[in-house]
Amino acid sequence: PQYGGKFCPGSGRVYQLCNMEPCNKNSLDFRAQQCAEYNSKPFRGWFYQWKPYTKVEEEDRCKLYCKAENFEFFFAMSGKVKDGTPCSPHKNDVCIDGICEPVGCDHELGSKAVLDACGVCKGDNSTCKFYKGLYLNQHKANEYYPVVVIPAGARSIEIQELQVSSSYLAVRSLSQKYYLTGGWSIDWPGDFSFAGTTFEYQRSFNQPERLYAPGPTNETLVFECSATCGLGVRKRDLKCSEKTFQGKLVTFPERRCRNIKKPNLDLEETCNRRACPVYNTAAECAQSPAGEGCRPAPSTVFSKATLPPVVRSTRSHQCSEPATQTFVQRLKNEVKGTAPVSSTSLWRICHKLTLFGGASRVFIALWPVAHSNADLMTLPGILQAAMLGHLQSQ
Repeated sequence: PQYGGKFCPGSGRVYQLCNMEPCNKNSLDFRAQQCAEYNSKPFRGWFYQWKPYTKVEEEDRCKLYCKAENFEFFFAMSGKVKDGTPCSPHKNDVCIDGICEPVGCDHELGSKAVLDACGVCKGDNSTCKFYKGLYLNQHKANEYYPVVVIPAGARSIEIQELQVSSSYLAVRSLSQKYYLTGGWSIDWPGDFSFAGTTFEYQRSFNQPERLYAPGPTNETLVFECSATCGLGVRKRDLKCSEKTFQGKLVTFPERRCRNIKKPNLDLEETCNRRACPVYNTAAECAQSPAGEGCRPAPSTVFSKATLPPVVRSTRSHQCSEPATQTFVQRLKNEVKGTAPVSSTSLWRICHKLTLFGGASRVFIALWPVAHSNADLMTLPGILQAAMLGHLQSQ
């Protein structure tokens, strides 16, 4: 009779979480159990073994998508998963009536309580120890090179490029088992579960790559970068093998082919000859002394290969071309007067004015035929910036 007999607004149900004890490690997870219920039901006249398919849009996380085992198709078997099904692996949020509802680290439905960086619920990071670093080394293209090693037990792991590049982030174990972007195959962005946690891999054409995992990890991981541009070397690996009647290639020990003449092939050849594209943050065009034009201010660097680095200036509408010519000549003189006279410090300098976005820009590129760290340290600051700058596509 209250409120004139009107129904109360909102849902007529009140939900509360229960059975919060962790499941046995060998038990089938709740979503997998729901997919398995369709194994005994014909699907378009055939029987399949169904497994959860979770690479769906965020708004579809509470639908029951299942993938047919050993087949390349998946299907929405139900518009809603059963209440209490986790929205995503390794997360607390659960699906209720087809909607993903937040669950805090205190296991309370609707709670906003979160773990701090080292896994303490409602913590303030006071018990955490943070490690940060910046990797700027240059490497040959067409190779994997280690960037950082993350020990077991690590939490709040974030690896991110400074800028968009032509290389890709990769992750492997200490035993050389690749979990992401291994064997020169590039994985699509998404969630990848390994080492006891789930890594969120973000990659788009206009944003730097990013890897994040809440942790904790249960093994040591090596994060690598795979260079895919610049002048690389591809090697052929000759193996002793024979094709069976079924068309399968079987590899044998080398001694079995010792009496067979090896084919005359070049075992090494250059590849990935294309230059890496330039990705740069905004730099400033500072007026040099005595009207010498634009002095390019170096932007944040993250170089990937041994192609010519470049330092870009911003729009140079206030700097005349003759003044720029004078500045380039000054750079030539600086190199000539400071670089050691040796085969490892031959430098080439070029500059050009180009129309980019409707405005003129100055490009000043400097690169060595070869170099060593000792040579680099002897150069003036502006040349060091150019040496460590971004890669210019040719």
